[in-house]
Amino acid sequence: MFGWYNNYVRKTRGRIGTVRLDGRTKVLVPLESSVPCEPFLPFIGGEEPAKPLKSRYKRKVFHCEAGGEGFYLKKYSYRFTRKHYASLRGFIWTIPLAQRQLHKMLFLRECGAGVAEPVMAFVRRYGMLKQESLLVMRECHGILLKRFLNEVDNFERRLAVLAQTFRFLQISHANRIHHGDMARHNFIVTPRDELRAFDLDERKTKWLGPLGNRRELKKWVSKSARMLGVEGENEDSPGRRAFEAMLGANYPEARELYRKMNVG
Repeated sequence: MFGWYNNYVRKTRGRIGTVRLDGRTKVLVPLESSVPCEPFLPFIGGEEPAKPLKSRYKRKVFHCEAGGEGFYLKKYSYRFTRKHYASLRGFIWTIPLAQRQLHKMLFLRECGAGVAEPVMAFVRRYGMLKQESLLVMRECHGILLKRFLNEVDNFERRLAVLAQTFRFLQISHANRIHHGDMARHNFIVTPRDELRAFDLDERKTKWLGPLGNRRELKKWVSKSARMLGVEGENEDSPGRRAFEAMLGANYPEARELYRKMNVG
């Protein structure tokens, strides 16, 4: 019925096990995950490990350590309003946010996209109008893409890392998934220069079809050209040729959009 449901919720349902902790709380764990859920139980009950790394729109991100490993915790608090039931959004929002993110991240990882590893999700409902959910992700060691681009001067390294963002977009758009928040602070570059996406919030990550994907791609092409410093260069410059070759190798439609934007 819905593109988002057919694309990643239904296809990954068989890979996630569900354990009900009590009448209103359950935990969803990928079958191949070996991380115990006990260290994270206090966090779904209201305890917070420390000052949040990020807090916005009733979403909080924390960092904690369990069993000698680092994890990111993303807590969602949501309350339905009348406007959500006035349209199809009411049906979409009935699935808790962390649960949808778990399905989506597993699906994109299966497709070969660079996404952080989710290890479990907790869901707690308060009737039908309010819910809280917690997504647990394994820590990605590295630096934000924003900091990487500011600190690294090597053009080839910067180009290779940005190429991975277009590979990520090509995979997600091919599966009709619109990210909606492509920004430098939503990606981590590992010490091996591998890119990992870790912010796929449903508030902006929606299924919008080809139109939304094309708009998103056009904006990211323009941003990438500015970040690499090839914006405004002539067609014969080495930087622009390398940028176009990278686009063609990772997302051919992006190269066509870039050429149309620079006509004349």
